Amino acid sequence: RMTETVPDEDKTARIMALQSLQREVQTRINEQAVGTRVDVLIDSESRRQDGEISGRTMGNTVVNLTAPADTPEDAARRAVAGRSWIGTTLPVRITRASPHSLSGEVAR
Repeated sequence: RMTETVPDEDKTARIMALQSLQREVQTRINEQAVGTRVDVLIDSESRRQDGEISGRTMGNTVVNLTAPADTPEDAARRAVAGRSWIGTTLPVRITRASPHSLSGEVAR
């Protein structure tokens, strides 16, 4: 086993710089998808927002979107109805990008 030669402060600074760079790169990549239409396989209800469903593109990018309009409108019923979309593929227009996911709406 090698002895430690890099101080903890340097290790922390290096990993923070690397993570910051990765966030910038991933944001740029995801921003290229804004305005495009992609097929999304719905795999779950959103963990963060009632009435939202979540899925993945063929490239395995997470996409969050509001459950389609033909589900019940009140929030409690929409959350339950969102389950009926799990396992289906929906056409989605990407409207927003972040480092870790995309947001969109069902394309009609």
